[in-house]
Amino acid sequence: MYPSIAYLYVCPVEMEKYLNENLKYWSNYYDLNYEPLQKIYRQLMLEKPTVEQITSDQLIDEEKILCSIDLNTIEAKELETIQAYDIQFQSIKSCNLHG
Repeated sequence: MYPSIAYLYVCPVEMEKYLNENLKYWSNYYDLNYEPLQKIYRQLMLEKPTVEQITSDQLIDEEKILCSIDLNTIEAKELETIQAYDIQFQSIKSCNLHG
């Protein structure tokens, strides 16, 4: 029998390369300034989840367990929201927090 407990981990990340590739280039796109579009595009980016492959050098701190889920007893409705948790991180390097 497989273990029935699953853990959801969280970790703060720095995503400067992602922002440069997907957002900041609007400031000078083929020598044209599209900064007004940058604001609209940023809002669109924040409205939906983004799935990205994160490398270990982008991690700002150690991962922490956000919650544990018993896969044998959890109901689908319980997965719709995750309650707020008091998790504190301490940066291990000097950088910007992006997610």
